[in-house]
Amino acid sequence: MYREKVIDIDLHFEPTEQELAEIAFSASSETNRLLRDFSRILEIKNIRILRLIKKLRKHVLNETPSPRPNFYRYVAECGRG
Repeated sequence: MYREKVIDIDLHFEPTEQELAEIAFSASSETNRLLRDFSRILEIKNIRILRLIKKLRKHVLNETPSPRPNFYRYVAECGRG
């Protein structure tokens, strides 16, 4: 038996940078707030990129032993160049 699935609906989905940042970094931590701010500043519109950033953030947090206050802000500011 041969079956074919057909979809005949076009869906227009164009969220703003702010909406995507809220989706990707929804927790209320300081780190997520910084990531939301910088992703909006950089106008990142690709949710896959934002998810990759979120995944990398977890690795950095796991490898960083109790950073000093404002460490993540310092790192973020350094990245702005």
